[in-house]
Amino acid sequence: MDRKEVLIGLAGMAVSIAAVGRAQAQTAAAYPADYATIVEGSKAEGPMTVYSVFGEEFWPTILEPLNAKYPWLKVNYLDLGGTEAVQRYLIEKSAGSKTADFLVLNSPQAWSDLAARGEVVEYKSPESSKLPDWAIRHPGVYGILIDAEVFAWNKRLLPAELAPSSMEDFAAKVSANKDVFDGKVVAFPAMQDAYRKLALLRLLEKHGEKMWTWLDAIGPSVRFESSSGTMVEKILSGEFVVGMGVPLARCVTTMQDPARAALFDWAYMKDGTTVGPRQAGIPVGGATPNSSRLLLDVILSQAGQTAVAKTNKIPIRSDLATADLPEGAITVQQIIDAIGAENVVDVYYKPEQEAGNAAFIAKYTKAFNVKS
Repeated sequence: MDRKEVLIGLAGMAVSIAAVGRAQAQTAAAYPADYATIVEGSKAEGPMTVYSVFGEEFWPTILEPLNAKYPWLKVNYLDLGGTEAVQRYLIEKSAGSKTADFLVLNSPQAWSDLAARGEVVEYKSPESSKLPDWAIRHPGVYGILIDAEVFAWNKRLLPAELAPSSMEDFAAKVSANKDVFDGKVVAFPAMQDAYRKLALLRLLEKHGEKMWTWLDAIGPSVRFESSSGTMVEKILSGEFVVGMGVPLARCVTTMQDPARAALFDWAYMKDGTTVGPRQAGIPVGGATPNSSRLLLDVILSQAGQTAVAKTNKIPIRSDLATADLPEGAITVQQIIDAIGAENVVDVYYKPEQEAGNAAFIAKYTKAFNVKS
C-alpha cells in the first residue's frame, strides 16, 4: 500500500462511512448456519487467556456483552506491552507451554511479522462485512478500535494564542517563543516505540522534507515520556506546558474530570492527525480456538463496539446508535469532519521502509538532540 492508495482510501472514507452506516443500521451481520458449532465447541474449552495492551480500564467493560451472550466463557487478561506480548507468546509456543489464546497489539509491524510467520488464524469474522476496508490489514487480523494522536496542553500556563493547531503552526510558535516552550514540550520517544516511529514516518510521507524543518524547530524543546498517563499528569502539574502526539483516548478521559478539564485542553493536528487501529487476532498456538472466535466476533459486533466507546476509546464501526454512546464519545466520522479526510493520516507498516532506517535515525537524533 503506497501513500496514494492510503489517501484515496481516506478521502473516500467519509462518503463510505455514511453510506455503509445507513445500510448497516438496517441489518445485523449475517452469521453462518453452522455458527452453532463454534458456540458448542467453546463449552468444552477451558478459560481463555488474552495478552493485550489494555488492562482494567478496558476489559471488564468489553467482556460484559460477551458474558451476557456466552456466560460459560471465562477470560483472563494480561496487560503487556506489544513487544512483550509477542515475545512471550512466541517463547511459550516454542516451548509447548500454555500461551495466549487472543492477542491485542498496537503495533502494525508486530502483526505484519506474525502474519508473515503464519502465526495468525485466518478466521473470517461474520462481522467483517460491517467494518471499513482499512480495519483488516491481514487475513485474521482485525482493527477493533482506533486511536488518534493530538496536541494537549495546560491552558492555565499556555496563553491561548500559543495553543498549537498544526505541526507547521506549532513549529512557528516554538521558534518565536523559546522562553515558553524550552524543555516544556513532551512527546513519545519514537526510537523506542515502534508505533510512534510508524506514525512519524507516515507524517514524513505526507509532508516531505518540511516535516524535518518543523521537527528541527520543535525538537530541542522536547523531553520524552513513554507513558501517556505520565504525559498528562505532568502537563496538569505544569512540568510540561504542551504535549505532541498525545493519545486522544487519554485526553477524552482526562476531560471527564471537571477539575482536570479546568486545566487541560487538546486539539487535532489540522495538517495531519495520525490515526491507527488497535488490532486483534487469534494466534495459532492458542488452546481455545472456538472461544477466541466468539470473543473476536462480540468485540466487532455493535454491542462490543458500543462497549469500546464506553471505555473512552474510539470504535472502528460507524453504525452505532448515537443514543447508545456515552456523552462525549469520539467517532471516526467526527475526526474526519473536524480536519478533513485528507488530513487523517493512516498509520500502517511498510516493510520496504526498513532500508531507510539509518537515514531516519540520523535525522531524528539530530532534530531531538538524542544522545547515543
